[in-house]
Amino acid sequence: MAFVLGGYGAYQFGLSRGGFEGGPIGNGETDLVRENRRLAGDNRALKQKVARLETDFTVDRQAYDQIEAQLVELQARIMEQEEDLAFYKSIVAPEDGAVGLRVQNLEVVNSADPRSFRVEWVLIQAKQHDRRVSGVVNFSVEGTQGGRTVTYPLADLDASTESDGSVPFSFRYFQEFEHELTFPADFVPEKIHLEVRPTGRSARTLRDSFDWLPG
Repeated sequence: MAFVLGGYGAYQFGLSRGGFEGGPIGNGETDLVRENRRLAGDNRALKQKVARLETDFTVDRQAYDQIEAQLVELQARIMEQEEDLAFYKSIVAPEDGAVGLRVQNLEVVNSADPRSFRVEWVLIQAKQHDRRVSGVVNFSVEGTQGGRTVTYPLADLDASTESDGSVPFSFRYFQEFEHELTFPADFVPEKIHLEVRPTGRSARTLRDSFDWLPG
């Protein structure tokens, strides 16, 4: 009996020295479970918050991209309108004050075939709009072929034109033109020549040349 009592006393003394006051261990386990649940709840809340933030960021990014696309489109429309305004101003009130026919906005456009090009240009009548102007345009391309200078009329380059290569026109303010040109394999274009010949006794022929600048 003394031996048992002595062993129990030693056990209690060991618990006391180890920091245990002899209360039920289950209380500590309950506290840990409660804390673990609390932390798990906090974790779920944080995950939900991150998800909301990511969703908000995605929505904001989409809105930003949409606004940016609209801004780009708006700027393109403004630029186009400014170009149109400058074009119409050149017809109604040109900066140099010149009156009569002139060639404007000539552009050479590349195609998939390295020998083929599209040429676009506009013929305008500046300031003088009280009557229609009519006539023909002789269009030709100058370049080098086989080491020598060669000039091809439009009829040799565009099968859709008249047999003599002339292009008719008749307008009051302006007229747009477009030609699909196909060159021989060994021909290197360098210049475009336009000869505008309006009808009428007092009409003056307009001759203009442009460097070959495809783009």
